[in-house]
Parts: sequence; C-alpha cells; structure tokens
Amino acid sequence: MKKIIEGVDALNAFLEPMLKGEFVVGAKEIEPNKFEVQWEVRKKYIAHDGKEFLEEAWMTEDGQMIQIQDLTEAHAKNILRMILRQRRESERALAAIEKLFQAMDAGEYNGLEELNDTPVSTTTGKPVLH
Repeated sequence: MKKIIEGVDALNAFLEPMLKGEFVVGAKEIEPNKFEVQWEVRKKYIAHDGKEFLEEAWMTEDGQMIQIQDLTEAHAKNILRMILRQRRESERALAAIEKLFQAMDAGEYNGLEELNDTPVSTTTGKPVLH
C-alpha cells in the first residue's frame, strides 16, 4: 500500500504504530516536506533450523519495496553484486586505514597527502573510509 504524507510530524505519527515489526515500511521524500510511504504486512519464513522469522525487505533505487521472498532473480543478483562490491571496497578502505596507522606509529605520517591512495567508491565516487 502507498500513501502520500505532508510534514515530518505527520509522517512520524503515521509510522510510529507501524514500526513494531508487523509491517515492512519504507518512506522517501518526493518533494520538500512531502513523503511517499509504502507498507505491507511482513511475511514469515521458516529457516533451515525450523525457526520462524519475519521476512526482511529490500528497497530498490526507485523506491519500490520488495520482501526478500518476492525478489526477482535479477534483483537478487544485483543485491549480491552490491554486497560483494561493498565488501571489497570496505576491505580496501580497511587496508588503507591500517597502512595509515602503521605510518603514524612509525612516525612516517605526512598529513592528508597519505590519503591519496584511499580507495574510491565505484558507486558514489567518494573516498571509502568506514
């Protein structure tokens, strides 16, 4: 289901009862101070050990909310690619930070120019320092 809500206070009042776990909820600002809210009842799934869990959800770039069991193969592949890319970028960033700390410990740190080798995100083009 979808609804347009105007104002942050109205958005918070609308969302508060939904955030107790029974619903998958997504909200995005479509205009200044105007929000599109999507929600649906969370499905359940049985894990391999027999325990029941509430389903997780994924929000696409265009704001479409999809519960994991409803993902298409293409969405699932893109999510996996993104996770693996972020993992790789995180590993590079961690290596750069460790290198920087080693240089600091050895007294070889020369200031911000040391960050020139910092990996850059392929998604945002910004330095990856997390």
